[in-house]
Amino acid sequence: MAFVANVGLYNYPLVPGLTLANKDSMLLQFPPYAHPTPESEHGVTLPDGRFIPGLGSALAEEAMSVWTIDLERMEVKDRFKTGHQIGEIIEEVEIVGGASPNFHCRRKPIRVYFQRNQRSDHGY
Repeated sequence: MAFVANVGLYNYPLVPGLTLANKDSMLLQFPPYAHPTPESEHGVTLPDGRFIPGLGSALAEEAMSVWTIDLERMEVKDRFKTGHQIGEIIEEVEIVGGASPNFHCRRKPIRVYFQRNQRSDHGY
């Protein structure tokens, strides 16, 4: 059994059409959307016609969570969201950030793996 901590909120997608050859000319001079908005979740088409993908939901099941994985069967057995969720109201204050799922495990032979953040690493 393994526990995997997903510490990040978003999956940062690659902008369509971006390559190593054109990455400098594709730079934006401004953020493509405010946060949190429908555009930041789903994406936006710029006036020049380029589509900038959204970041997805901060409440996605992978965001700020711990997954239990059966290593013998290589299957996810359970998923746990950690802490209060973004948008919840606790003591009359809205939660605006994620709850880090880092934890300690002392029972052997369990191994704990930590994923620093959720991202798409395209090497650009």
